[in-house]
Amino acid sequence: MQSELDRYIDFLRDITAEQLPDDLMLPLLVEQARIAVGRGVALPPEQRFATGRKQGRHLLYEDESTGFVVVGRVWPKGADSAPHDHGTWGLAAVLEGALEITEYEPEPHDRGLSVSDTFVARPGDVAVVLPPDRDLHRIRNVHDGLSISLHVYGKGIETCEVVDAQTGASETVTPTYLTDCRESALA
Repeated sequence: MQSELDRYIDFLRDITAEQLPDDLMLPLLVEQARIAVGRGVALPPEQRFATGRKQGRHLLYEDESTGFVVVGRVWPKGADSAPHDHGTWGLAAVLEGALEITEYEPEPHDRGLSVSDTFVARPGDVAVVLPPDRDLHRIRNVHDGLSISLHVYGKGIETCEVVDAQTGASETVTPTYLTDCRESALA
């Protein structure tokens, strides 16, 4: 029997294969993410963990044809990310808990970042990033317990820029996964 996560990935595979412009494709992906959350899409039990107070990143699927990835994120109480970008379109659907999402804009002359929006996303809510204008953001777990989100990106994130909100200084980082579907496929 096919899981809700597998059904959602099938939809993503079909839509991304159509190679629509990002601004036309993203609303379709957002609507389907809301439907999938409503139907009970969930992370597999073996990917529902993080280490300590840091968030857990789990690569659930990577499409060989179009390159999109599906990532499960597990956020312990108080866990957050620094302001960062992805350099590709993406969406984050909250499955459990509550996440505060802050979007940023660079200040002129490299003088840091200014907040353009902050909102709390709850189960069924979906946030979007779309470079170059809507890419810098920060996510923080504001729930009393674990929060879980499902992220889809237009490509695998090999590196991203982490930006100091006060100074605008950036550092290139290489994200890592606690579990990686590519490794289990090789075993």
